[in-house]
Amino acid sequence: MGAAPDIRWAVAAPELPVAAMVLGRPVHQVVETLPLLFNLCRTAQGLAVRLALGLDTAPDARENLAQEILRDHVLRLAVMVPSKLGLPAVPFTLGDPGALRGALFGPTGRFPGDADAFAAFRQGGYGIGPVLGRLARLFARGEACADGLPPVDPGRLFDRGATE
Repeated sequence: MGAAPDIRWAVAAPELPVAAMVLGRPVHQVVETLPLLFNLCRTAQGLAVRLALGLDTAPDARENLAQEILRDHVLRLAVMVPSKLGLPAVPFTLGDPGALRGALFGPTGRFPGDADAFAAFRQGGYGIGPVLGRLARLFARGEACADGLPPVDPGRLFDRGATE
């Protein structure tokens, strides 16, 4: 019998004194400061603060948020996950959507359309295919599936039970 898996549970971080940092400050200062405090998803944080305070959002807020989400997901798939798996980063450029699709998915420039094409993609050498292939080989069939698990919600975020 093998060694027990190394399981790490989410632990709530100590609360930051955010209220003390913003109480009594002008609204515009709060809007500028909060996204800098967390330095994670700065556009999303700034948008959330503006919406929470009932302020107007910039006309390009939706597009800026979409670009931030795209950038963060591509960084994870092309740089962070490969490094954790001992694979080289997948080189990419964000400015040109066609070039980005080519970098991630190879000559077709699109994600495989069916199970057979996906299996071939994972075994090929293009884009994130090797990353997805390595991930697939780390788990036995059905092992990393989450069928019917409850979704995460704020009330259960730090529970030790399984969630989607």
